[in-house]
Amino acid sequence: TLISNTFGGGTINAERAFLTGDVYLPKFKKNTNSYIWYFNDQGYYTEASHPIYGWFYNRRNINKYLGFNNFYYYENYYSQKNQNFFNDQDYFNDIIINYEKRINSQKPYFHFGVTYQNHGPYSQKEPLVEWVSNIDKKVSKDIGYNIVNNYLNGIYDTNEQLYQLVEYFEKQTEPTILIFFGDHRPFLGPNNEGYNYLNIDVEVSNLEGFLNYYEVPYLIYGNTVAKDVFNKSFVGEVKTISPNYLMNELFEYLGWKGNIYNQKISEFKNKLPVLNNNYYKYKNNWVNNKNDEINKIYNDYLNVNYHYIYK
Repeated sequence: TLISNTFGGGTINAERAFLTGDVYLPKFKKNTNSYIWYFNDQGYYTEASHPIYGWFYNRRNINKYLGFNNFYYYENYYSQKNQNFFNDQDYFNDIIINYEKRINSQKPYFHFGVTYQNHGPYSQKEPLVEWVSNIDKKVSKDIGYNIVNNYLNGIYDTNEQLYQLVEYFEKQTEPTILIFFGDHRPFLGPNNEGYNYLNIDVEVSNLEGFLNYYEVPYLIYGNTVAKDVFNKSFVGEVKTISPNYLMNELFEYLGWKGNIYNQKISEFKNKLPVLNNNYYKYKNNWVNNKNDEINKIYNDYLNVNYHYIYK
């Protein structure tokens, strides 16, 4: 799992942490060091896509500053295909279309896609399908019940589309790796009605509530050809980390060193794998205050990012 720094929104924080290795992000007003520039230097063609407005979070400009060769968004691409925002089925199919444009280019390909379907808020109307029934006989089927079931309806559909996407890439003759990750936990209604309905503690002052509030899943998948090329099974548990370390987790698994910045971030990942304002992960323990050792690692991390990312 990843330990995000946002809840119910602020998706851009997880996105850009993943793309840069930096958990505390700059303003991105000019070209900014990132893993994308590194992939460009290695000969990759790099693209990003998000079927929503390009002005949102200023992605249309900042994705250029991060190094992407191309960025597909609603105004410059998706609106020409459909005036409605793409659902996951159409969006994932389009990812395949753009991949197929590149497979004969003799260049490795990196695509960063941000889906939109099933982002909150979720309908408070009676759900079409019931996934979670009345878990407490004393609690009626209220707003929380409706929100939770409508959220899970969206999860089910996205899961089906992800399955189709994996099935496609499993059949490809090029070694292909997919990384799926969540950006934040869902907002399930004012006053946390959905979480209360499920009896889920989201009080961040205690460890259980903190994890319920910030923890999101990630998965690294390699098709059969990738398994052969890298001599890896792509099976097994991976670490609980912050989103800024996810690219390094992949690099380490594949045996890629990256540049000196990548190597330094890997060092920090192994010393302080979770950076959050509420809790840190240090020597396999959760701590909610910084001792001298943690402070030293934390400040070194900030200094490295300042000189590499901000300069």
